[in-house]
Amino acid sequence: MIDADPDYSADFAIALAAITTYSAVSSTHMRVVTLSGDRLHEITRDLFGHFSTPREFIIPDESRDGFTAVEIPEEQTTSEALFEFANTLDASFPQTCLRYTEDDTSWLINPSMDCERSEEWVRQWNETILTPSDQHLIQDFIKPQPIHPGGMLLTVPPSFRYATKISCPGQVIVVTSNTCCRKIFDLVTRQIVDVTLRTSLSERNSQANLVHRIAAPAQNIHILMRPDYLTKCPPTTRRMRILNDQLGGFLTGLTQFDHRSQYMSVLLWLLTGYMDNHHMVVTDMMNRLVSQQLCDWASSDSQLSLKVENPKVYYTLLDEVDYNHHIAYFLSIPSDDSWINMIKVKIASALASGYPDTVLLSGAARLGLAHSRESLTDVTETIAAFLQQDSANGVVTKFNHYGTVWASVSVIDAPIHQFVPAGIKTIHVANGYILVNMTHRTEAENSFRTLRSLLVDNSITVGDPTPLRILKKPEYLVICEHLLLAFAHQVAVVDFSTGDTVFHDHLSGVKLDFSPEVKVLVSFAAVKKHTGADRAFGVYTSLVRMRDGRTAVRDWNWIPPQVWNKWSDKLELYTGRKPNDLWPLPPPRYNEGETIGVKLKK
Repeated sequence: MIDADPDYSADFAIALAAITTYSAVSSTHMRVVTLSGDRLHEITRDLFGHFSTPREFIIPDESRDGFTAVEIPEEQTTSEALFEFANTLDASFPQTCLRYTEDDTSWLINPSMDCERSEEWVRQWNETILTPSDQHLIQDFIKPQPIHPGGMLLTVPPSFRYATKISCPGQVIVVTSNTCCRKIFDLVTRQIVDVTLRTSLSERNSQANLVHRIAAPAQNIHILMRPDYLTKCPPTTRRMRILNDQLGGFLTGLTQFDHRSQYMSVLLWLLTGYMDNHHMVVTDMMNRLVSQQLCDWASSDSQLSLKVENPKVYYTLLDEVDYNHHIAYFLSIPSDDSWINMIKVKIASALASGYPDTVLLSGAARLGLAHSRESLTDVTETIAAFLQQDSANGVVTKFNHYGTVWASVSVIDAPIHQFVPAGIKTIHVANGYILVNMTHRTEAENSFRTLRSLLVDNSITVGDPTPLRILKKPEYLVICEHLLLAFAHQVAVVDFSTGDTVFHDHLSGVKLDFSPEVKVLVSFAAVKKHTGADRAFGVYTSLVRMRDGRTAVRDWNWIPPQVWNKWSDKLELYTGRKPNDLWPLPPPRYNEGETIGVKLKK
């Protein structure tokens, strides 16, 4: 019996793979049962239908009357509606709000104010933003905080799920949203991009059903939603993670099963048919995995086999890093140097723990960049000077201006954090121009210990972390090569020939913008000098669709020419622009349900 994940995450799909395979070959009569708040997913139905006739049982909805449904007018943001409604409740009782973020409000008739910046909002709410990795701790976050007199506001992720009842004191408000931010396989860039989507009926039902998960009297529960929230939904489907941000991890995770398994063949056939009829998503990713040396073709029936030296380590890492095949592959590329392995674990733990949001520019820095040339110079020079200080650096001092990941790891590892009191969520450094997320930093430290132990337990030597020994250039080049292989098809080319810094995605050719962090943390003057050419290549780990419809790299890490030239011929065979290319990329298309317009021209 399996609790079906409506987002179809890789760990759920792999678990379904294991139990379906076992039941199909077992001599014992078995039944596989999935439980879900949604109807049976068509992939699951078709899979079960291959082995037997699936049956679906509809369990009547739990009837819960007495809670209050409040309509959010179309001239208000959900924050404004929450602010107003909370003020109508009895202030003598504690208030708890569970909120789904409304990521796109551009369609509103006339939003009146940005109330979350007001002093009244700060006094009213003590906000905690839950991530998928810590959502199981929701009960701990709901506990009233004596040092903060306001109510508890918990912003939950779009994929929020919780197995048991949520105990909430006093008045409870659930705020729904008709848009959400998701990582999807973007049909414009053919990359994984953070975009804003209209919520599907499945997602809206999940949000509304939260009232049934709250352990509180019905008369104390209030749900805020848009008009016709559950009756006039866009014809969009809920995104499957195994076909979006976890696609590469899922496909490589399946290679641990016997290739003769009926399940594996059937599932790949179903998924390929589900997404490849128009968009060639699965085939595209499988070709990439082979091109970057992570996999080989296993047989004539289009199945993959893992190519890494230690498959056991890769599969174990995959589960630990939320099926991010880039991170798992990065750590699986062998090195006999324990110091290099230690730095790689530091990088991997940062990537798995909130990066690139760990080290960001502050509001003051962003204002400075936009205000004048003088203020821009002040911001960039202040941050550059800060990154050269001993107190701001760990082991990568010499290279932290060549990429955002190097700068982030350096700041995360810096001695300055030793004097920060426990419980502080963020700190400002570099004269207030850099904001360090201490929650992500703590997560990175914990992840470092976990990943290091995992490698050591599998007979991979990992050096001890110490700031007394800094990274040397030959070691830096080895790590750059491993980064390139791990993120082989997430390469952004910067063109210096026009005098400006212009980015293009190397795979699709789409022009890319870049974040303020990339603009300031990376020294493009140094990159251009050491590249000795009008173009430089670097890998990125995160793309985002901006409000104006453009796509931006949120991080960028230079790959030196001697590393790029070693692999460029093989990687460039996958750009679809040369006669001998592996295959031409499909033309750019719009994404179903995306709320922000995009330009399809390169």
